[in-house]
Amino acid sequence: MDKDFHRSSNSLDSDSKSSSLNSKHGNDTIVANESSFTYLSGENMQDIKNDVSYICPYSGPVVGTLTITNYRLHFRSNPPASDKDPIVIVDCPLGAVSRVEKVGGASSR
Repeated sequence: MDKDFHRSSNSLDSDSKSSSLNSKHGNDTIVANESSFTYLSGENMQDIKNDVSYICPYSGPVVGTLTITNYRLHFRSNPPASDKDPIVIVDCPLGAVSRVEKVGGASSR
């Protein structure tokens, strides 16, 4: 019997770097861009808003940039004033959003 006959076909044992999705469709799922994160295949930027506040339930409000795509909302805080403060990143799929609330600011009327 050949010693390679019982060799595992586990994908973790192989040198392949592609996912099963990529193998099925023959394309990459991550696309590089000029913003602070990478777009998924088929994802397109819809809008970017600067000076947006994310109200963190643990550390309070954080100011940053909100990028809206056809798949998700991506918030990235501005660089912190000190090295002690972390950069806040919130990446939320649109399917998980039930509502968006405007807090304070100018009236839209």
